[in-house]
Amino acid sequence: MESMNTSGKAARVGWLVATLLVGVLLRAALLDGYPPQSAPDTATYFQAANDLISGDFSVGQGRRTPGYPVLVAAMSESPSTIIQAQMVVGLAMSAALFGIASLLGAPPGLAAAAALSYHLNLQQLFQEGALLTETLSAATVAVALWLLLYGLSRLRQGRSARWLLLLASVLTGWAILVRPQFLLMAALLPTLVVYGVSGWRWPTVRALRMAAWSAVPAVLLVLVWCSVVYAKVGYFTMSTQPGFGLVNHTIDYIERAPDEYANVRDVLLRTREARIAQVGHSRNTIWYALPEIRRVTGWSLPEASRQMQKMCVQMFLRNPGTHLRSVVSAWIDFWTVPIFWQPAALPAPALASGLQKVWSVEHWMLRLANLGFVLVVAAALLLPVVRRRLRWDSGLTAIAATVLGSSLIQALADQGASSRYAVPTQAVVVVFLLVVGWRWRQPAVANSTQKA
Repeated sequence: MESMNTSGKAARVGWLVATLLVGVLLRAALLDGYPPQSAPDTATYFQAANDLISGDFSVGQGRRTPGYPVLVAAMSESPSTIIQAQMVVGLAMSAALFGIASLLGAPPGLAAAAALSYHLNLQQLFQEGALLTETLSAATVAVALWLLLYGLSRLRQGRSARWLLLLASVLTGWAILVRPQFLLMAALLPTLVVYGVSGWRWPTVRALRMAAWSAVPAVLLVLVWCSVVYAKVGYFTMSTQPGFGLVNHTIDYIERAPDEYANVRDVLLRTREARIAQVGHSRNTIWYALPEIRRVTGWSLPEASRQMQKMCVQMFLRNPGTHLRSVVSAWIDFWTVPIFWQPAALPAPALASGLQKVWSVEHWMLRLANLGFVLVVAAALLLPVVRRRLRWDSGLTAIAATVLGSSLIQALADQGASSRYAVPTQAVVVVFLLVVGWRWRQPAVANSTQKA
């Protein structure tokens, strides 16, 4: 029995090493010579890194959470070094996906497929070449989930999992500080730990102690950062910009803004019409209007965000139906699978052409995967027979709750570019579907074997 376990572990290690080698080769073939890509957000992360290094928040004013700026600062703000670090993070991400699939019961070959699904996904691969948060966000979420599932498996075996859960909590806190849309994970982690120890019974003292152990680091990380922002800027918050995202929900009916915000309303109206004439839509109008809004009001960035938040809440309360439609639209857009890349920057035109054809197929496959994910989760919620067939457990719950929770939080918070916020969870969605597909086939396989 011991030799069988040893050979099984050796097989998994072999599969994992093979997938990592494939990942290294793909990055060498596709990202070598591909220049670091910037976006309008990139400069704000570099400014936040400068704030952290200097301690002077007078420019960035606490706009960005520190999760990604810490990486930027650690890499001396060198774009090429940051990209190299993101490639290493991507390899760690694939190893975490391998571990998640294994803990959910997948055989070594399927766990390897889970890891390869990240390497072969052009959306994920080329995101590593962009000076944006998505790669680090995806990795912190995936590694936190892997540590959580590993800890839960040890708890079910009656073994100690204290340090695993502590690390899971630290990674969860960091995931939130990279992308606040994962705030729900801070509650999900201790909840699943309580269930893992006590099941549906009244929580035991051990369960509550382990839950606290798994919750406190994440909560402390968030509170410490909020305290830093308060000390530097005067606002106890993770970010001083959430009010601007809410404006994206109201921009299409901004003419209904209260009269007390007439000067802001006029700026937004003019900018909205100019954006529609220029690009055909009004998304993210607030960012083009913000400089003029601050000029006419004299507000600082945090003050402008706070005032926009107050204005939008009033508009939501007066127009609940319109607001609900905007939130639903943002939630649907979350699943539409964007890609951030510049094929023309690739060294070989033939390579660029070939990859664009590959992406045209992958794009629709990933959209179908997202639809499948939503349908599977809905079916499992509504139908006990589906839960039994899939052997639904805390591992599938952790993934489903993380993805859906982040999608809902983001849809409520913003309407500008919701699809980008799905990039960090795209890989775990694919792994989820690989595992549930394998589990669904297991009873049929078992029955056919018995009949044979």
